[in-house]
Amino acid sequence: MAETLVTELFGDTALRRQTRLRAEEEFQPRRTVAALFTAAATAALCAAAAAEIVARRHGMHAVPPEFVEAIAADLRATPWADPSVAATGWGMLLGGLALLAHAVWPARRPMEAIGAADPGSSAALSRDALARSVENAACGVAGVTGAHAVIGRRIELEIATGYRNPGNLADLVRRAVMSRLGEIEPVRDRPLALSVVWRR
Repeated sequence: MAETLVTELFGDTALRRQTRLRAEEEFQPRRTVAALFTAAATAALCAAAAAEIVARRHGMHAVPPEFVEAIAADLRATPWADPSVAATGWGMLLGGLALLAHAVWPARRPMEAIGAADPGSSAALSRDALARSVENAACGVAGVTGAHAVIGRRIELEIATGYRNPGNLADLVRRAVMSRLGEIEPVRDRPLALSVVWRR
């Protein structure tokens, strides 16, 4: 009996982990703009080089020789100490570093992945919807007259109450919000920062 129970518990944990990983991968933000820009620039350079190679094999030129010779002459006449050489080098270096940082830096998730009972399916909701759900849970507690939630690295929740001495209102709201988050099961766990303000 105990052996079956342990197996079921571990199986349930593995299923939840698989579901969470699938949902997180499904709604991972893509670096579409940077990828399109890099792919277009690389494709254009490769197409130009391929066209010139094919044209040269047939005794022709895809790029006018006068244009190529003029550029080559300008490059030969430009010394290494010229400011334009340093500016071009620094521009290429900074551009590469910017693309690298853009690829490594975590993007802001437009959607919040949530857990699902079936590991073959993925679900998500917007940050605004998650914030509204947190606010509704807080407003469901007696004594709360208003709530405002912001979803970031943490959940910042401000509740308003008409009580000058709120007592354990913050604990009740925290319990209600954590219960609602437990029902939604967002993939990313965030700490809850709760503040109480008095309003007439």
